[in-house]
Amino acid sequence: MFFSFINNARSGSPFVNHEVVNGVLNQTFRKAFEYIIERAIEAARKASINMPIFLHGYDYPWPDGRYVIYTPVWQVGPWFHDSFNEKNFPYQRVDEVPAA
Repeated sequence: MFFSFINNARSGSPFVNHEVVNGVLNQTFRKAFEYIIERAIEAARKASINMPIFLHGYDYPWPDGRYVIYTPVWQVGPWFHDSFNEKNFPYQRVDEVPAA
């Protein structure tokens, strides 16, 4: 999904595809979160439970190809590395970026 959020660096378009981001975040995700929260509150109310709901956003993604979890039999990630490379945004370490 992240792949569709960014335009190719060589396309001449803005880097972020705002229409896709808006559609996914403000329509799909928002509706899904609202549905989940409403169902949770409804279930808690039926059980006479006063339940606070906490949400946590994404932390800092690593675009350098590292796995979040890596074992010999199971891996999670890398999430952004391949997408950025395919859209012509290769990863550069901060110490490799030329000074402005």
